Amino acid sequence: MKFTPWVNLAHLIARVGFFVTSFSTTLFLILTIFYVKEKVGSYRYLLLLLPVTGFFFASFEFLIDPFAYRYWAVFRPRYIKKFFDGPRFIFPILYMLSGGSCWFLACFVFNQPDNYSLEYLGPDVYESYGVILSEQPLLLVVAYDKEGLIRFSNSFGLFLMASFLVIAKIIFN
Repeated sequence: MKFTPWVNLAHLIARVGFFVTSFSTTLFLILTIFYVKEKVGSYRYLLLLLPVTGFFFASFEFLIDPFAYRYWAVFRPRYIKKFFDGPRFIFPILYMLSGGSCWFLACFVFNQPDNYSLEYLGPDVYESYGVILSEQPLLLVVAYDKEGLIRFSNSFGLFLMASFLVIAKIIFN
């Protein structure tokens, strides 16, 4: 079968991703629990929850991946041909590139923190968590300005993210 190399490559990528995620999650948890002292309270719990969740989903994918491919190959072979046969192989690649480009634009172009959003949210975050907002990696979406008008940049970035998720759901159902 001519799909076998691609299935093997997908399995290899899943295995490598699982082990990289396992190692980095363990390292991050050890560093956060034993060496990070200035992050306290709910922010610290969030720092611990995110890698544990990532590890859970990586484990789930590592266990489910082979069964999904077998199911497609045995019961739904038309799906394999639909996405990976001949010149149509470019569609999954274009989908991944467009998704990455969409999220890049939304996060790093349209939702970039500016002075207004840092001034607006900074004091509340410092008061609640003791964290200086401008020193943290963040993604800010402040929809309205001082006068109550919609901020186009943040709203459009949020629209890009939401529309990509809706389109992805439509394509894969």
